[in-house]
Amino acid sequence: MKNFLFGLLLLLWLPSPMAYAATLSVVDSVIGGTQVNLANADTGSGDVIPNMSGDVLLYLDNPGASQAIVTVTVQDASFDVPGYGSVEQTSKVITLEAGESFVAGPYTPSVWNNSSAQVDIQYSGAGAADVDVGARRSLRLRPQY
Repeated sequence: MKNFLFGLLLLLWLPSPMAYAATLSVVDSVIGGTQVNLANADTGSGDVIPNMSGDVLLYLDNPGASQAIVTVTVQDASFDVPGYGSVEQTSKVITLEAGESFVAGPYTPSVWNNSSAQVDIQYSGAGAADVDVGARRSLRLRPQY
């Protein structure tokens, strides 16, 4: 009985599970065209995009009646670019008016990726719940020999 009560107290004491950001699937581009599957933005925990190679584009659509704010979080705000020196970067804040669509990116991994090689995205504003989001790898054309 003591073990049962101890276990019950331990469960009550433990913090509630953390909310994790939803991982968006990235669609590969093809020359003939690619449909980007949009999903409703996760306004609670935000979304993340896998970004191993830095060629991912973010697609945003606000079909709602209110403005939404989308923030892409910078991970390394100060870095060196050969030939230019030190560069300062800030998180990108995108204002989506009602009925507006937007494409953003690509995101350089050393600047934008979190420790899991993902780009973090957060949503706010009155229209945030209406935002649809998707991701696509940009098309890299290679010479055909």
